[in-house]
Amino acid sequence: MNLKVYGEISAYYVQTLCLIFFPGEHFPVSDAENEELACTVSVEMRPEGAFSSVVLGNCCTTETAQYLHRPLNDYPVSDDRLRKIAAGKAFLECAQRFCKNTSPWGMLTGVRPAKVASEIFSFVGNRERTEEILHSVYDVSAEKASLCTEVSLAEKRLIPSPEKSRKACSIYIAIPFCPSRCAYCSFVSFTSPHLLSLIPDYLDSLCADIKFIASEVERLGFEVASVYIGGGTPTSLQELQFGRFLEFLTDVVNPAGLQEFSLEAGRPDSITEAKLKLAKEAGVTRISINPQTMNDDTLMLIGRRHMADDIERAFSLARHSGFDNINMDLIAGLPGEDLEDFMHTLERISTMRPDSLTVHTLSVKRAADLKRDARSVMLRHDVTGKMVSLARNVATELGMIPFYMYRQKNMLGNHENVSYCRPGCESPYNIHIMEEDQTIFAFGAGGVSKISLLSSGGEREIERSFNVKSVEDYLARSGEMAERKLLLLSELEKKTRETRQL
Repeated sequence: MNLKVYGEISAYYVQTLCLIFFPGEHFPVSDAENEELACTVSVEMRPEGAFSSVVLGNCCTTETAQYLHRPLNDYPVSDDRLRKIAAGKAFLECAQRFCKNTSPWGMLTGVRPAKVASEIFSFVGNRERTEEILHSVYDVSAEKASLCTEVSLAEKRLIPSPEKSRKACSIYIAIPFCPSRCAYCSFVSFTSPHLLSLIPDYLDSLCADIKFIASEVERLGFEVASVYIGGGTPTSLQELQFGRFLEFLTDVVNPAGLQEFSLEAGRPDSITEAKLKLAKEAGVTRISINPQTMNDDTLMLIGRRHMADDIERAFSLARHSGFDNINMDLIAGLPGEDLEDFMHTLERISTMRPDSLTVHTLSVKRAADLKRDARSVMLRHDVTGKMVSLARNVATELGMIPFYMYRQKNMLGNHENVSYCRPGCESPYNIHIMEEDQTIFAFGAGGVSKISLLSSGGEREIERSFNVKSVEDYLARSGEMAERKLLLLSELEKKTRETRQL
């Protein structure tokens, strides 16, 4: 699609709007004339508000729309936001007519929609008005507005005050190895024999990185609130490797003082009774056993290399090992699955009664194998919305509430990923990731560290440090990765000192 953008509005924002209805496409900005699909967006400020005009079409069909957005007395926003709302309104009107479908999240395109709900709530002070503004201003459906507001209120209850969180931090540890690669996966994960042979060296480098930074964190007086071991599949380590790493970690970080100690044990073919015992003895409080689906044919199709019965076996092992906070991940919209298949998955999951349930909408990502068939996969968005709604109903029947949520590009039907849990089984780490209100130090290939600090003006400042994604590069440059985090720490120390002086 060729874009023409006029006025004080970001071309990138217009491109993200286009992705809602044209996932996986490219949107170059050009004044060139052609007969292919094109979109023209113009925005201007007027005394009464922001005005936008949009033309969308090709040689066969053209749709036009204009919209004037007047500021709301109880929801004051910047001129930039006013222009974005006006452009979003006009674009949605054109795109919905042109594509003959709607967007359940309206014009919201960001990763963290609950932040928008929180912002609105801070002005209006009640849930009903928050949902009304999400619906009337941003064109969010009533169902999504309710979900979004509920998540934002749950996060608000669980996030400590800025003063309490000032010296809190979390640790993320990446174990980027898996028994096999899933077709939908775009995470840093490695399955080849050569890379698996590097696990001992990887763990040595990982431990050195953690030990170096942990001493600096302690020196600065930070308290580690959460530890999250993710992947890949951390339980793909051999039992001896797994046990030694956990022993090292608990020597560096005292698990008794943690709000959360989470372990991704996503693949049942990597779970053994011995590994679960080691995790329990190390103080792990929350684990994830992730079926994605309970249909054997789909599991084979997406490259999981295990059966649904293996999920039930692993879950039972975890329960008998003493774990009382078990998360399970599902994916709505997997290739070949219809509503009946998804219902079957939910029914089998319900009998196990997990403590939390994270429902992902399939996202066709650039690095995933499914990207090759992206167009045919994306056409299946119609049934996905029904799957997502059904999952929410089942979670509610299991006594769960939604507590965190995020969205991605190229999601089927423009839906979301949302986690439900029994009260008291929330994941503080995941909430902090979404809210970006806590400093996180990430170790291992593909990890992203970030410092989060409130400025003197009350604005949240975020600075990031990215680890290299390749295991071989990480081995060669692990010292450099540690130095990057040390620079972040130095910057954090400096800004903390400056804030205290003001």
